[in-house]
Amino acid sequence: MRGPLGEEETVAKRISGIVLALILAVPYLAEAECAWVLWQNTEFVAHEPSGLTGIRIAPPPGTSPPKGNFYTEWNNAHWTPDSSYTSLQNCDASARLVSKPWPTGVKYGDGRAIYRCLPDTVDPRGPKGK
Repeated sequence: MRGPLGEEETVAKRISGIVLALILAVPYLAEAECAWVLWQNTEFVAHEPSGLTGIRIAPPPGTSPPKGNFYTEWNNAHWTPDSSYTSLQNCDASARLVSKPWPTGVKYGDGRAIYRCLPDTVDPRGPKGK
């Protein structure tokens, strides 16, 4: 025997609420189960793209760029693991501590270390060949 329509609506709303809560919680649950790796690379100032990956076409924040075109770039093959963490928040905090701004008066050819946090299942150097 079916109950009044009001009961069915209440049950449907409860189920919808539970499903929505699970959908919103999944990224946090996945993050909790995942280790995070802080990767390091070197970013260079270039006059024009040299074929390296990761090009940014903008002057680094707070710098006086050289005249003409300005690029910063890095080579994805040169990422190296720096350290690992149990949470993204700890990895990001460490990346902020070790990251340095570009110096004033940056010139073509200048470089600096850059950092990126990725899950331990992701390698920024790309897939490994057999």
